[in-house]
Amino acid sequence: LAVESGQGGTSVYLSMRVFKGPRPAHADAPSRVRPGAAAPSGTVLVIASAQEVVDDLAQALRSIGVVMDVAPDANAGLRRLAGNDYQMIILQMGLPDMDGYEVARTIRTSPGFNEKSRLPIVGLAEADPRRDGVPGIDAFLSLPLEADAVREAVKRRLGAQSPTS
Repeated sequence: LAVESGQGGTSVYLSMRVFKGPRPAHADAPSRVRPGAAAPSGTVLVIASAQEVVDDLAQALRSIGVVMDVAPDANAGLRRLAGNDYQMIILQMGLPDMDGYEVARTIRTSPGFNEKSRLPIVGLAEADPRRDGVPGIDAFLSLPLEADAVREAVKRRLGAQSPTS
């Protein structure tokens, strides 16, 4: 995956292998929540580099029966999104390799993501003046995360029901 920005806009170049049969063990980095598993339908893609954020999300999502698949940076997240089906994306804005706003813009506008461009995206950010009314981001959660806010945001966008409700 390569991303180039210039005066004419942003270009995304995606190159991927297509395998028949089971995915090779080395095809992608394993998820920190579901080691070695390909993302099943209904999984939330979490693109976050901060382990504390990943841990907080795992606990909140697990409590409402939602499975997450983790990508530790933007490029890994875009590769995972290209090769798997998800119902929602949770995106940390401060990533080491690409700004989260650029990731959202890439997902929304790149022809390579077609129907995936409509997935709900929830951004994770500390106080950031850009976060209100940002095109491509459906909602924001403030860092540090509060479990109730995470659960509510996911339920609102997925219709996820708690196992106890």
